[in-house]
Amino acid sequence: MLINLRNGVWDARQEKLLEHDPISCWHAGGGELRLRSHRPGWLAFLARVQPDPEVRAYLQRAMGWSMTADMGEQIMFLHHGDGATEERLP
Repeated sequence: MLINLRNGVWDARQEKLLEHDPISCWHAGGGELRLRSHRPGWLAFLARVQPDPEVRAYLQRAMGWSMTADMGEQIMFLHHGDGATEERLP
């Protein structure tokens, strides 16, 4: 699984940031990889909407799986609810 970013290509299988390869990755995503970076906005949002730390950890994994389209876990997420909560990340 390769994810093209502004500062390189993230190889999720090897967990390494590689140099850009214009032949195989011609379109760069808008973000940058910053290993071990702090995510205060994301973590504060999760704490506000989900007080249970185990469920928060699961939601973080679910977002990661969804963003990478990794099918290794063979999981499908079905979103259910009333909607219109207008929750936004700060």
